[in-house]
Amino acid sequence: MIAFVACEKPDTEPAQTADQQNQEQVVPGDGDNSDNAGDVGGEPNTSTENNETGDPGDDNQGENPGDDNQGENPSDDNQGENPDDNQGENPDEPENPSDPNPGSSEEPSDYTFLSSGAPSSLSDADRDKLAALNGFAFRFAALADKKAAQGSYVVSPTSLIYLLGLLSEGAAGTTRSEILGMLGFSGNQQALNEFCRNLIVLSRASATGEEALELANALVLNKDFPLRESYRETVKNYYDAYSCNKDFSQENVAEFVNAWASRHTHERITKVLDDVPSSTMAVLMNALYFKARWALAFDDYFTKEEKFTSASGETRKEQMMHRKDMYSRILYSKGNDYDAVKLAYGDPWLESPGNYAMTVILPSEAVSSEEFLSDLSGNKWAAMQSSFSGEYVDLKLPRFEADFDETLNEILKTLGAESMFSTANFSNMSDIPVFVNLIKQVANITVNEVGTEAAAVSVATMEASSPGPPETPRFVEFYANRPFIFAITEQSTGAILFLGCYR
Repeated sequence: MIAFVACEKPDTEPAQTADQQNQEQVVPGDGDNSDNAGDVGGEPNTSTENNETGDPGDDNQGENPGDDNQGENPSDDNQGENPDDNQGENPDEPENPSDPNPGSSEEPSDYTFLSSGAPSSLSDADRDKLAALNGFAFRFAALADKKAAQGSYVVSPTSLIYLLGLLSEGAAGTTRSEILGMLGFSGNQQALNEFCRNLIVLSRASATGEEALELANALVLNKDFPLRESYRETVKNYYDAYSCNKDFSQENVAEFVNAWASRHTHERITKVLDDVPSSTMAVLMNALYFKARWALAFDDYFTKEEKFTSASGETRKEQMMHRKDMYSRILYSKGNDYDAVKLAYGDPWLESPGNYAMTVILPSEAVSSEEFLSDLSGNKWAAMQSSFSGEYVDLKLPRFEADFDETLNEILKTLGAESMFSTANFSNMSDIPVFVNLIKQVANITVNEVGTEAAAVSVATMEASSPGPPETPRFVEFYANRPFIFAITEQSTGAILFLGCYR
């Protein structure tokens, strides 16, 4: 999310897929799981009947072709309907008859967005751009890793990329050049817009009853902020961005922002900002929500308390999930300084692989997770992804949770986008000169025997001024009993949705 505030230009800078045909098709855990596993195991539901004011930033408008459980709230699998659905009107996003940016309540539905030139897959040019974006993802994560101070964390590069895309579309000159250069798009804003749109379309079109990915973008504008119509139309067409106007001097905008974040993350993230000053001109937001069941679930009967060696070298007890058999192959890769497995999500009865997977990377004992992550590049990641083969794996992975709640100003400056925080040029957004005061991300993840649930909200405030398996599979051990790196990817594109480290 990004907020803009009108003011004089400051004298100083403001503070701040792999082939899974060899996997046996096993029904994911339908029985009772342990206390920490139940909620994630519920089937993802992407129904949002409470969206009566037509928020186009909500991925769930219209029909979800892959979800038979519409009407249920995936955050509470035992309830038949979402409590918010009983409200006749959505108080979070009211229509504003005095909206100086007309059409904010007439954004296209998901059907319109999906049907207007939707690609069936990413082009070769898009895949080249994806390699650059994944490189940005690892550079971002390496700097976020330093903020975690040897603790566990998770970030969403994809959520931040969408936020930066909204910013760069409104930027010009050096400000735009720095943002696009940081992302690896070499000054080509149109290519970034088209890539982001294609990824939204592909992600929504691939939704199933076992997997849900919801992505939303929004602009909350001060009633006094004159947004350029060309900018509003572009972010609507390429980012499916919802927009509305509010009186920042009279309304509690932070409360609105937090309610929007909560709704679009199924209450996993309920607070992003403490306060939005009345001088703020606009707030830009991105939310990303993911929930999926393992294609090959862990049986919680085999989950046992075992030792885990932390980054500091101390040992502690963890609930270690365990899966070992000679019938189901798991995608496995081994390099000079790591072992890795790729765990698929999705319906185990489908012949084709699921749309999402988690790659778990276990650096060798001689290499720390920090060192490995700092050396990980887009090219090294691509080489790893092409090296997986189906093996019989004795797999141990702890149940785990991780989160992140940090300001990203200094990280983005270090990555090369400095001017947007000081001498910014956002003239493609508005005639009022603005600069970025704050960029922030809040994210969390839960992993257990049944699957994974994760969410992220990116926010900012501104002020003016693979090859197949070998014929004879190996039997290998993969015991994640020391710090490991994990990444959740969308399989048809390779986009990194969430990336983190568990220590």
